[in-house]
Amino acid sequence: MKGSGLRAESVTALRSSRGLSQADLADRVGVSRQQINRIERGHADPHLSTVRALSQALGVPLADLVDE
Repeated sequence: MKGSGLRAESVTALRSSRGLSQADLADRVGVSRQQINRIERGHADPHLSTVRALSQALGVPLADLVDE
């Protein structure tokens, strides 16, 4: 997320615990599988809209995905 720290390990753990593949999560968020891969490896700085979509797709509050 621009200007803030997305916790990539949280995205990976939450996705895995919900039995979702990267492609499944990408479809729910509206981004490519490659973008999910970059996010999970910490190689992407997604926009707030993408982080919001991730939180909705994973069923967690936005605050669970970002460093304070």
